[in-house]
Amino acid sequence: MASLDPDSVLNTLMTDVAVRVLAPGCDTYDIGMDTLGDVYRRVPATATHADAAYILWAELTDIDDAPRLSAPKLAAALTKLVAREWLATDVSDPNAVTAYFLRWASPMLLTRELFEESDGDNEWRPEYYAYLEREIQRILRVQGEHIPAPDRDAIREYLAVAEFGLALEHVTSALGEHEVATTERELRRLGWLAELMGSECAQRDIVTIPVLEG
Repeated sequence: MASLDPDSVLNTLMTDVAVRVLAPGCDTYDIGMDTLGDVYRRVPATATHADAAYILWAELTDIDDAPRLSAPKLAAALTKLVAREWLATDVSDPNAVTAYFLRWASPMLLTRELFEESDGDNEWRPEYYAYLEREIQRILRVQGEHIPAPDRDAIREYLAVAEFGLALEHVTSALGEHEVATTERELRRLGWLAELMGSECAQRDIVTIPVLEG
């Protein structure tokens, strides 16, 4: 029997999950955690959007643990929106599927307005700063051993004084300058952070970072 097309496997899984998410009384967090495992175990790595699907469900469940937010309610609302939009997507059109995953490349970053203060001063709430710091710290854990110690120290000094834009720019500069091969997934996450913080410098550096093959 011929094996199923990898993209069809992912599309079918996404549709099944979307239906479950929209069922009355469901636990969207539990479904999200189950889906993470299903994407990892059941979807072939050669599926066009396998990585994007994994990241999507990882971030939806991460939002559930976001500090100082009514995060479970936010996560549930976003998960239901993800499901509704998937069911409205023409999965027979590869461009439509690509557009869907691009839109939902990072659910957390699509909710910036939920992190702004409501008193009109346009300041970011502490939760968002915590999110930025956590992401940059995570990148340091993943790639830190490949970044020279002086650069690591400088990044940590920027983080200590909440200069997250400068910290990110130092990360991307070091990865590019020292030709540290980085997975496409990590490069996408760096790109999201650079876009979020409006850093053209980081965006320029990211294109110089070599892609880790395999």
